[in-house]
Amino acid sequence: MAAWYLEIPFGKGKHALSIVPEGTTQGHFLSKYILRGRSIHVSTTGADRLKMERVVVVLLAGMVAQRRYRPSSVRSWHGSGDFSSAVNLMSYFAGNDRETAAYLKLLMIRAELTLERPGSWECVDALAAALLDRKILSAKEAVETIQATHAQILEEHYKSRGLSLPWEQPAQVDPA
Repeated sequence: MAAWYLEIPFGKGKHALSIVPEGTTQGHFLSKYILRGRSIHVSTTGADRLKMERVVVVLLAGMVAQRRYRPSSVRSWHGSGDFSSAVNLMSYFAGNDRETAAYLKLLMIRAELTLERPGSWECVDALAAALLDRKILSAKEAVETIQATHAQILEEHYKSRGLSLPWEQPAQVDPA
């Protein structure tokens, strides 16, 4: 869900999201690696930094969501692979450990704020329900689930205010 908000394309194929245990994980999320082809270990640009920040927020969002859903369920090893990947990516853009720690704090806040956006938690719930039902979602199915949830939220918002939906309003014809 965070990847969708941050416009990071889901990975291609049939298994973009999964809750099927695999190796040491209890599931996975595949996204397009938007820094592919960049030599961030040699030199970095402002554009690379912005891309890295989006990737790191997505990596941290899983832990944030689990902590928000049920804080008592979080174990020290949950999300450790994502956390290590996040810190590793940030290390190319930060000058030292102190700066990396501060940067991590900032991007953790951004991950939290991403999940606090109106409608985002409903999307997390919808994706979780779909995963519990099917175990695996393709990128297309995940995006369709998010879009359908947003459409439902918008429809409920308009109806609760006695308004007709914008796409159901008759087109106004200019009399001139």
